[in-house]
Amino acid sequence: MCVAVALAMLVATVAQAATGFGTYAYRSHIGGVQNWRAHVKLMKKYGMNTFVIEYGQPEELRDQIDIAIEEGMLDPQFPVIAMANIGDVGFAKLVPDWEKVKAAELDPLPGHGQGHFAGRAYVAKLAQSMSKYPDQWPEIVAYNIDEPGRGKPMTSADKRVIGEITSRNNEQGVRCGTAVCYPNVKNMVPLLDIVCVSIIIGGDLHGCKQLIEASKKEFWVYDTQLSHAPCTPEMVRWSIGLWTWLVQPRVRLSWCWKDYLLKGCDMANPEPSPQLVAYGEGVKDYNYLTATQAQLDKYRAEFDWEGYPVKEWIAQGGTEKTVPPIDFEKLLPKRVQ
Repeated sequence: MCVAVALAMLVATVAQAATGFGTYAYRSHIGGVQNWRAHVKLMKKYGMNTFVIEYGQPEELRDQIDIAIEEGMLDPQFPVIAMANIGDVGFAKLVPDWEKVKAAELDPLPGHGQGHFAGRAYVAKLAQSMSKYPDQWPEIVAYNIDEPGRGKPMTSADKRVIGEITSRNNEQGVRCGTAVCYPNVKNMVPLLDIVCVSIIIGGDLHGCKQLIEASKKEFWVYDTQLSHAPCTPEMVRWSIGLWTWLVQPRVRLSWCWKDYLLKGCDMANPEPSPQLVAYGEGVKDYNYLTATQAQLDKYRAEFDWEGYPVKEWIAQGGTEKTVPPIDFEKLLPKRVQ
């Protein structure tokens, strides 16, 4: 099976109805992987089910994913972005026939070590093979250049590099995405598999979503300011809950996990900030709205147009009281007072 077909089948098997919630959660921010379980428990408690992580050794990737699986935090339908901080020396120790692997990449990209795309793909697969739960792993996605252009229009040469990074990852059977911000959103769509759009800067977000989905790419969003003051808990709850439900991205990410923690807390025993507590309430709002919409869609689809109340009324000769066949309290949305 060719890589392109395998990628297409992989995307097709992912359900598109729900949104994943997570943050950029770096081991270097929390005192290392030894503290990871306590943080994963907190992520789960407040509604997160994916993340963006980094690692330097396959054991670090394995442990971060395995711990999240053990704690029931990850939802395997949502990909995890994992960035490998490994150089030539590390790959030489991990990848069999490393010199041959390097030599196979005939035209290395500037700023990217020769053979490193193949090396990262190999190490990620190695980490999964070392896992206690290899069949429960989510898809591991590669990261492209973060926020390409940084708010400035990109040159044709810059865009070629973005597209080539995605292509080199695809050749290894790995999808590739990154965070993008205006004015470099729509021009990034052909160059990425996953387009994670900044919700702060704007630039026709609705049109961006339409173009991304019409191009059969995944539409994600990210924020950079919700995790800390002066953003209020009320704003966090509204944005994570109602805003996300209205916009319906595939994944909602925040920069970054450590800023959702109480300032000065012990990283071995992390405590939530008011913003993280509000984040959890927002996820509950999102889930309530999603479930209510699904109930209403099901009720409409199954509605018998020739049934209640006419059928019962006629059958009873118009003399008996009838009871609607629904539970109003469970089916209807909360009433706004």
